[in-house]
Amino acid sequence: MGLSIHAPDGEIRFAHPALPGFIQELEIRNLKVGAASLDLVLRRYDNDVGINVARRDGDIHVVAIK
Repeated sequence: MGLSIHAPDGEIRFAHPALPGFIQELEIRNLKVGAASLDLVLRRYDNDVGINVARRDGDIHVVAIK
């Protein structure tokens, strides 16, 4: 997935995200970074992975590097 968490910056990073062919969609619920939390939905496309923030509580940012 290329997932890394940078807690001091309040940031979740996806570097060149990818999902294996047998996973079409992946949900990550209640991911906590410090006092913040969020729900993410990752969806595989032919040549890409989409990242959707389904819920955010607190000051946290999601960054995708493609």
